[in-house]
Amino acid sequence: MDTLDALTDRHAAAEVMIRYGSSLDERDWQRLSTCFLPEVTSLLAGGPAMTSYVELEEAVRFALGNYQATHHHIAGVEVDIEGDTARLRANLIATHIQEGPSFVVGGVYRERLVRTEDGWRIVHHQLDAIWMG
Repeated sequence: MDTLDALTDRHAAAEVMIRYGSSLDERDWQRLSTCFLPEVTSLLAGGPAMTSYVELEEAVRFALGNYQATHHHIAGVEVDIEGDTARLRANLIATHIQEGPSFVVGGVYRERLVRTEDGWRIVHHQLDAIWMG
C-alpha cells in the first residue's frame, strides 16, 4: 500500500505534465519553464535531440507559432517514484487549430523527473508520436 508521501509525490509529478500542457496551450512561457531543469534533454516526435530548456522553448515557440490555438489533452498519467527521481508515462492527444484543416497528433510522453527545492522538474522529455491526422 502506498504511503501518503508516495501518493503526494506521484500527484506532484503528474501535475508537472498537466502544467506543461496548459502552459503550451496558453503560450505561457514563464510557467512552462517551471516544468523543466535548465539542462533538460528533449526528443520530440523524431526531431533532433535538444540539450537545454532554452533550445526546447525556442523549438516549441517555432512549432506552435503558426497555430491559432492548441489543446494538449494529457491523460493516463503513470508515475513511478524512486527516491528523488521519477519516471512518468502519459498519453497525449494534441489538436492544433489553423486556417484550413486542423492537425491532430496522438502519442506517448516518456519523462524522467527529479525532485528539486522547487518541486519536481523534468530532466528528460520525450514524445513518441503514435499517429497523426
